[in-house]
Amino acid sequence: MRGLNFISLAIFLVLTTLQEAWSHGDQPLSKIAIHKATVDLNHDAYVKASPTVLGLKEQTTEWVTLEYSSPKPSADDWIGVFSPANFNASTCPQEKPTVHPPLLCSAPIKYQFANYSSPKYKDTGKGYLKLQLINQRSDFSFELFSGGLSNPKLVAISNQVAFANPNAPVYPRLAQGKQWNEMTVTWTSGYGINEAGPFVEWGPKGGDQVRSPAGTLTFDRNSMCGAPARTVGWRDPGFIHTSFLKELWPNAAYVVSLFLHMMLNLGVNSGKLRMKLMVPMNITITSGSLNTTRELITDLKNIDLVLHIGDICYANGYISQWDQFTAQVEPIASTMPYMIASGNHERDWPGTGSFYGNTDSGGECGVLAETMFYVPAENRAKFWYSTDYGMFRFCIADTEHDWREGTEQYKFIEHCLASVDRQKQPWLISIAHRVLGYSSGSSYADEGSFEEPMGRESLQKLWQKYKMVIVSEKGWCPYFLARHMVQFANVVVYSYQYLLDPKVAGYISKEMQKESVVVFDEAHNIDNVCIEALSVSVRRQTLEGARRNLNKMRQEIEKFKATDAGRLRAEYNRLVEGLAQRGNLPFTDNWLSNPALPDDILKEAVPGNIRRAEHFLHVLRRLVQYLEGRLETDNVEKEGPVGFVASINTHAGIDQKTLKFCYDRLHSLMLTLEITDTDEFLHIQTICDFATLVGTYTRGFSIIIEPFDERMPHIPDPVLQLSCHDASLAIKPVFDRFQSVVITSGTLSPIDLYPRLLNFHPVVSRSFTMSLTRDCICPMVLTRGSDQLPVSTKFDMRSDLGVVRNYGRLLLEMASVVPDGIVCFFVSYSYMDGIVNSWNENGILKEIMQHKLVFIETQDVVETTLALDNYHKACDCGRGAIFFSVARGKVAKGIDFDRHYGSFLRKMAQPYDKAGGSGRKTLLSQDDVEKMGDGILNEMQY
Repeated sequence: MRGLNFISLAIFLVLTTLQEAWSHGDQPLSKIAIHKATVDLNHDAYVKASPTVLGLKEQTTEWVTLEYSSPKPSADDWIGVFSPANFNASTCPQEKPTVHPPLLCSAPIKYQFANYSSPKYKDTGKGYLKLQLINQRSDFSFELFSGGLSNPKLVAISNQVAFANPNAPVYPRLAQGKQWNEMTVTWTSGYGINEAGPFVEWGPKGGDQVRSPAGTLTFDRNSMCGAPARTVGWRDPGFIHTSFLKELWPNAAYVVSLFLHMMLNLGVNSGKLRMKLMVPMNITITSGSLNTTRELITDLKNIDLVLHIGDICYANGYISQWDQFTAQVEPIASTMPYMIASGNHERDWPGTGSFYGNTDSGGECGVLAETMFYVPAENRAKFWYSTDYGMFRFCIADTEHDWREGTEQYKFIEHCLASVDRQKQPWLISIAHRVLGYSSGSSYADEGSFEEPMGRESLQKLWQKYKMVIVSEKGWCPYFLARHMVQFANVVVYSYQYLLDPKVAGYISKEMQKESVVVFDEAHNIDNVCIEALSVSVRRQTLEGARRNLNKMRQEIEKFKATDAGRLRAEYNRLVEGLAQRGNLPFTDNWLSNPALPDDILKEAVPGNIRRAEHFLHVLRRLVQYLEGRLETDNVEKEGPVGFVASINTHAGIDQKTLKFCYDRLHSLMLTLEITDTDEFLHIQTICDFATLVGTYTRGFSIIIEPFDERMPHIPDPVLQLSCHDASLAIKPVFDRFQSVVITSGTLSPIDLYPRLLNFHPVVSRSFTMSLTRDCICPMVLTRGSDQLPVSTKFDMRSDLGVVRNYGRLLLEMASVVPDGIVCFFVSYSYMDGIVNSWNENGILKEIMQHKLVFIETQDVVETTLALDNYHKACDCGRGAIFFSVARGKVAKGIDFDRHYGSFLRKMAQPYDKAGGSGRKTLLSQDDVEKMGDGILNEMQY
């Protein structure tokens, strides 16, 4: 259900794996050749069942314990559960030919092998078994068979077991009605309309109750279309009642009681079943496996609608299994709408109007699905319908009826898609059981197809017209859904990296038009993002992983040489023509993108020494070996790209042009080898990324080799960093591609710095003053601490122990007098770690925590989000808290610390450069100094 007030709520949409529409083999019960059963009763064999009366406390499910024995035990012996318990000739249709009595004309409702829980049964002849029974409107008996499933021989028959009230109303299941404020409740009982009048009593929880009558449906053996549903699979379905609950309110809880008003001449009490209904908002699309059912039950609080799209229970003509399934899903279906669609295992049967002439339904021909569950279709025999659910419109198609253009169902689908108001219901979802779009399933691939015949051809123009995305039975990936929707959206909101990081922008943002207006909001750290996008770190673990990747690729190359050498030769010829010709490769996504190659390089031929795959791997091995040697150092080393490339050429024999083409050559090779798991080859991609950048750019970069982390100098952890210093390199493609780029932030200061850092000439530059409705800011400038030592934000003084101690004492004094929240900003994560550790060692942090809780921003987004949430909670409850944050970091926005969340803001020193990274000050080149100007440098030092 939904209302206008639900538009702001988050919708949870899950797609579990949908079963394919192909036949999944026989129903387990069909493995039993019950028509071949013979009688071989043995007086020394027995089966004892207890308890004999079930459901004394109105349970609809109960366990039964079986004890059995056979004088001639075998590993093939099995126990069958029969219901009704009396299965002799009088219970069979008269047209059935008579065989040896007692005539077994009905398959069991379940079975288990005799040695299942008694491994020594074959030796001792004695067994023990526990079986779960559900109320199915009749009694039960348990039979011991020998001869296996293919040649069953009846050995022993148990006593009878029955539920105390076998005809009670059971297994309620909710569904959407035809109106937005209407739902239905369907249930099963053993009473027809001549015996009892079904109705529901319902109303708001704690409010007045009303009564609504229920309609009743049933069917007989003649309604089935063939075997086994009409023969050994037949079982009386009981009576299915459906009542309509109207004028419901969204987000409200209701209590529903199911009643059967008994006729006076029966002389029995009314049947009654209570349930709760919560008018919902979350959605799950699912298949019907036991595992899926358990998962849904454990997550009920997060789900409010279930869509089960075909292959409901795979009964395949064994009618008893529908009771089993409705009992299985009762915990779900009794609390939220359970909407179904028709599949081949519900509908298909020759000569009955199904689009496919196979026998997958086992003779049910749609009768069970149309009766056991309610759907808001105009005609249940035509199992297509639409249902609205908040911001969602669902168009449920029936793939077992003709959907091609010009048919009745095609017209329904088009009307369903066309009639929705996308302003009110932006989520338009068309669902069907069979694969009408695209599938990577092996069953289709074996036939040289990727869909049902005539599927996508008939409906694709509707999907395109109404801007819909195809979802296969493999599931719906939010990432690829978002990528698809970019080309239809008017406004796209995403992270900077999708435009600035060339490894991502090449295929995420390729659909963006030149006329698009690009807005970088909160752009006060945009230069950091640009620098990080073109910076690469290489550690020992990276090089070890790269060696593993190269070994794996060598093995793949050997396989291709033996099976498809022509593919490698074709790749070689393309590389001779140049990288621009690689578009002939049969792949649709450039899922690897070159980090920064200029367009003119793409027109060049790939160097001859890396055109052949094995030669290229040899070059990469030499590069990895060289980098391993460079990490063997005890001192910090700094080198420019030109000198570093010259050193590679001298020691490894790899020239600049070869390095320049490494990333694209790797791209081509991975496509040729059909490597799809790119995450596994992340290490070698990093090496090639490094090689291409260092071989392409001679300015704006530095190579820094550090033997250990400065925070843990006693632990060897060498790292080789290609550090970018020129943010304009990453953002230049954005300026070149789009005609309108806006950079804005509430803290974009000084505004003149950004055009210099990013190397552009602004057409419009505006600054707006901040106005406050009241005097709510009281600045405080501290020059000396309580010990009269100077407190300075200069870079060369901010780590002084006296300065650190005075900073801590000031924070302690503020924590003791300022209510609610205090925010303390640091210039970088490393500086924050050092200060906090120092405070912890001298006891200041412990004193601070006596006044307020302390939360710290980390480089992990999830941890930081959790810390910020708990910080808000501490401020709300009056406990108060301090949040250690990084200036221009993940949460350095005014909205996170408004009102009482930011009663006092404290800045710990001033960033000495815009990146705030360690060692960056000494790495600024002369070009950087000239570009930024003396005035900016002076400001960055204080």
